[in-house]
Amino acid sequence: MKKIALSTRVKEAVPEINTSKSISIDLIPVAHNEIDLAADRYVLKHAQGSVYHLAAWRNAITQAYRQQCILLLAKQQNEIVGLLPLCIMSVPLRGNKLISLPFADFCSVLADSTLIREQLLQAAIALLPRYKASQLDLRESVALPNLQEPPSNTDIAGPNKVRMLVQLAENAEVLLASYKPKLRSQIKKAQKNGLTADVSNSTSALSDFYAVYSKNMHRLGSPVHSFQWFNSLTQQLSAKQAFKVVLVRNDEQVIGAGLVLHCGKQAVIPWASTVAEFNHLAPNMLLYWQIQAYLADAGFSVFDMGRSTVGEGTYRFKTQWGAQPEALYWHSFNGQSEAIPLSGVPSGKTRAVAEKIWRLLPLAVATSIGGYLRRYISL
Repeated sequence: MKKIALSTRVKEAVPEINTSKSISIDLIPVAHNEIDLAADRYVLKHAQGSVYHLAAWRNAITQAYRQQCILLLAKQQNEIVGLLPLCIMSVPLRGNKLISLPFADFCSVLADSTLIREQLLQAAIALLPRYKASQLDLRESVALPNLQEPPSNTDIAGPNKVRMLVQLAENAEVLLASYKPKLRSQIKKAQKNGLTADVSNSTSALSDFYAVYSKNMHRLGSPVHSFQWFNSLTQQLSAKQAFKVVLVRNDEQVIGAGLVLHCGKQAVIPWASTVAEFNHLAPNMLLYWQIQAYLADAGFSVFDMGRSTVGEGTYRFKTQWGAQPEALYWHSFNGQSEAIPLSGVPSGKTRAVAEKIWRLLPLAVATSIGGYLRRYISL
């Protein structure tokens, strides 16, 4: 990867990294309402913009988990022409690294040109010494040109890791008619079993979601996010009316739940869960149908069903809804702009042992400990 010379100077207490006479890259080290609003407007008009790029995601990380987030802004004639959000993720005994961004499937460099994109990437790498960070982890939804990745990187993201995108119809009626008979019958099965679904953005709905989510994650042997994370994130997004909680009930009991986030005409579901003992009633089918019916009727064009591994169960589940895979590209760079193996993901054997031990913990204990540990787990 070609390097570019960068210099740093301070202007009005904000470090600025100059890449050329016409384009400057500003480092925004803390949340700044006016700048964040301008950056969000740029995200909303950019083709690759997502909810992960919005200030809400960075602010929630800082508010809930006390990890510092920064923003690199590329400007030309005082207009934003690119940006890259970053988190200075500090992990005890392991030090710091820069990530774009934790808990997100992707947070690509957004730019008006390939040159500006390259400059933002080089500016991020140049920040490693400033924050005593060992590496830059970049999560892209588009491939970086002329990059030779270390082979081990494909274990985490690469050709086998994809996000699954559904192109939504103009309304729920047309969408339902587009499904194969088998899928429609599975949706009807859930309804015949007496299950109901609703869409909300209330605090009580978020609590119901968290109860189902934490129970399911305990069953899977995985640490949960803290409730504060979800509360902070939804509070940050509430001003833009950019989230919805979808709940599936059996009588009055909530047995399925998903958190849907909006950005422009696109929506994503980073978290969804069901209560395992009720899975025979097909709550998952009603959950995903209710989500997509709501999105189609509300005028959304794309539904991102989240990250999957090609060929595995979640991948097959999503393809039946018409989802198409789009590759994810996760890269890691050292201070010399060299691609290095991604780190921080345990081996399959280590992970299996950890999951087994985690399941043995009482639910309340696992939820409490998980909420603390999750701030140090970037996935």
